[in-house]
Amino acid sequence: MKKPGIIARIAGVAVTAAALPIVVGASAPANAACQTWWKPYAVDIVHSGEFRASADCNGLWALQTRWDTDRVRGRFYVSGEWKKSEAYGWQWVSSQPGDGAKIIGNTVTNRRLKGESWDYNQAVRSKY
Repeated sequence: MKKPGIIARIAGVAVTAAALPIVVGASAPANAACQTWWKPYAVDIVHSGEFRASADCNGLWALQTRWDTDRVRGRFYVSGEWKKSEAYGWQWVSSQPGDGAKIIGNTVTNRRLKGESWDYNQAVRSKY
């Protein structure tokens, strides 16, 4: 029997890919406007690294801790103080790669952000 040609194989892959389900969930956005960097989160936010939000990213996401699983939360600077995101509170984030957790809701471009950790001063891969 004759093997299918390259065009038949490509068409078969396209049909198979089209039949796969599309899963929509609450994972971190895959928006090109988002930045993803390791940022220092500290138990005392005075020692946490500061960074700037992008409204196009739809919030701040803590994706992965550098060393130990920990609870983290986001802080944003407004009216002269570092406010807590009461809507999201403390979220568990693992040292294993994954979707992580949203720790601040919708943000305003250039709003000052920090991450705060519960137990450990460590870097946290953040998307903002």
